[in-house]
Amino acid sequence: VFHDICPAATYHLLSCPVIHIKDCKQLTKNDIELVKLLETSGLEALSRLGANVQHARIGFHWPPFTSVSHLHLHLISPVSSMGCLAELKYGSKSPWFVSVNDVISHLQKLPEPTENLTKAMI
Repeated sequence: VFHDICPAATYHLLSCPVIHIKDCKQLTKNDIELVKLLETSGLEALSRLGANVQHARIGFHWPPFTSVSHLHLHLISPVSSMGCLAELKYGSKSPWFVSVNDVISHLQKLPEPTENLTKAMI
């Protein structure tokens, strides 16, 4: 978890996995716990900074509207300190910025991941 280099509000953190995952569309049903961990870690860091997590906007950019090709969760607080451009980019009703719950719901609807073909061939 680290600070965004171009913060959209008083507090703007990014929570990223160490392993490389390009974006939300690369996630599988097996990654639900990872998504939850990104949220929990980010909220803990936001709280330690003194931000009010109750007034935070939390979400992912949905491809193709990603500017960085590495999965990252935005944690922005307080929403009231966001400007007009930030509201467009991180809007709660935006089709390109989705909540953790939206991503988890999407993942739950996916079919079970198939076993790695290389592993299956051994």
